Amino acid sequence: MSKELERGEVYEGPCGVLKDSAWFNSESIPSDRDTHIQIRDVVRRKEVKFKDDTKKGYGSLRFVGHDKELGLNATHMHVLAALFGNECRGWFGKWIALYVDPDVKAFGKTVSAVRIRAKRIDGPAAPESAQPAPKAADRPKGAPMEERQNKRMHALASELGKDHDWLTALCIELLSVRQSQLSAAQAERLIGYLDLTVGGAFVETSEPFRTAYEKLESK
Repeated sequence: MSKELERGEVYEGPCGVLKDSAWFNSESIPSDRDTHIQIRDVVRRKEVKFKDDTKKGYGSLRFVGHDKELGLNATHMHVLAALFGNECRGWFGKWIALYVDPDVKAFGKTVSAVRIRAKRIDGPAAPESAQPAPKAADRPKGAPMEERQNKRMHALASELGKDHDWLTALCIELLSVRQSQLSAAQAERLIGYLDLTVGGAFVETSEPFRTAYEKLESK
């Protein structure tokens, strides 16, 4: 006797979701509206095999709450770099809008493809709290810095021969916030710069960071 199928449920969304694919494509998101989605991280694989092609050093976006990934082509990377900067770590946690472009020229044909909307968007609003909201002047932007980030920053600063006061001054100079008011996203950005500096790749950090760093060094 064959195994009984599970009951399942009625589905009315994009047909591409029904395919067993690891990738977002034009059939896996709605074609009549934008799909807002949060980037979890970027992953780079040495080799990825597709049906008719094999790509080396292939990068893709992974998303919060989704198993499918979005392959990073030149168009996607250009838009993301324009929105959030050239360093992939700066894309983590950001919200983007995916849409279906029905007029993409590829291999001599016109096809539909997933594109990233070239505009910044906000994530869903947080639920209102029963407690009164803090005044805007006292409320840091974004989620507060995590304890692990604080420890990591101090460890990196120590390797550079710096102390708490120097870190605070750097935060004020670069981000216009005190160290205790850093959001998790800002802390991650700062850790990335410090990590590069400790690793001897100071020239690869952003121009604003180098300017702030050198200004403090000159004092």
